[in-house]
Amino acid sequence: MIDDIEEMGFNHDQARMALEMANGNKEQAVNLLCEQLDKIDAQIANNLILPPRRASMLFASSPLKEPSNGKQKSKPPRRPKLTVLTKQEKKNSWSPMSLFNPKQQMIPTPSTPVKRFGWLSRKVMDDVNGHIPNLNLADNPQMMESFTISLGNQVKSTHNLKLSLSDTDDLLKSSNDTARDMAYKAQTAANLYSQKLTAIVLLLTPKDWPKYKLGKSANRAFFARCKESTEFHFKDVESQLEAIEKDFDKSEIQEGDFFITKHSNLPLIHVVFHLVIEFESITSSELTQRSHVMEGLRNILRTIDRFDIASISLPLLLIPSNIDPFTNVILDENILYKRGELVLKCIKGFMMQNSGMPNNDGEKEEAAKTVSFLLSKNATEKQFHNFRNLLTRIFKTS
Repeated sequence: MIDDIEEMGFNHDQARMALEMANGNKEQAVNLLCEQLDKIDAQIANNLILPPRRASMLFASSPLKEPSNGKQKSKPPRRPKLTVLTKQEKKNSWSPMSLFNPKQQMIPTPSTPVKRFGWLSRKVMDDVNGHIPNLNLADNPQMMESFTISLGNQVKSTHNLKLSLSDTDDLLKSSNDTARDMAYKAQTAANLYSQKLTAIVLLLTPKDWPKYKLGKSANRAFFARCKESTEFHFKDVESQLEAIEKDFDKSEIQEGDFFITKHSNLPLIHVVFHLVIEFESITSSELTQRSHVMEGLRNILRTIDRFDIASISLPLLLIPSNIDPFTNVILDENILYKRGELVLKCIKGFMMQNSGMPNNDGEKEEAAKTVSFLLSKNATEKQFHNFRNLLTRIFKTS
């Protein structure tokens, strides 16, 4: 266990002390190292490690009973105690899994009804429900709120919904903390062959396609992140896109088309859906139920359901990441609300349609899927609150 923790970048003394404090639980030890490393270093500095002459049960291969001389045995030395902060005290603490747990508690601020996440302590290698944390939010917390809904009459289907001020590019940016990136990569690898796959939707236009595989048109942050580390498990993103280009052959790419790339070197993202959308401006590119991009979104949701992808993040307004409608002060906000309403109703309709479907195995209850809706970071608190009310009205959450 010490060797496993050392491979994550911690030294031998830190690994051993963390295991001592966690009573031999490796997952809890990693959690302590990521969140309270200063306390562990303080324990090491104060020489609180147990004396080597009496190995603890954690490291003793075959513990033996000491002979009794009829005298009362002295009490064994006490293990060092670690004072764990309460949730209220850990407002600024960080955990890679803090956004994954659907039971994550949110702390309301007194000046606004918008709730903000408290960065509570979670196990780094804990079982997660597949929701993607935002690297940028980990460094700079933004407004975010989550809901749990149940759909269906006879057969209930549970889903987790999240609304946050974030861009798809933010999900792909490197964190300022090297330890966080290391923890994300470890979790990505751990869930690669599990039912906790995570996905994200990136948008591009037909005009972006000729230079898309070169990373010189849309979603540049995605290509930059892919090139930061080597892809050892799948083909690199350029090779995957070249194969996709051959599949299209001479046919032109059109709105509603989408293609998939697979990754093991992105932060807690395994699958990327690249959805094609015709977009000139927010006023000229009207979105309707019959739009091809809406049919493409439904096909993506079918793919997620078919292959048991646990969570997906997508832009709520289905607008390319290089366009920010909230910076246009002249734009009528009702256009944005109608666009968001259409996307929410599309997703709810698909959820309702599939809520009565039996589970794949017929025995084990299917895990709740998570859908994260992303709004531009330039949206005001009032605009965030309006979209939150829109979401709760459509899904009738409490």
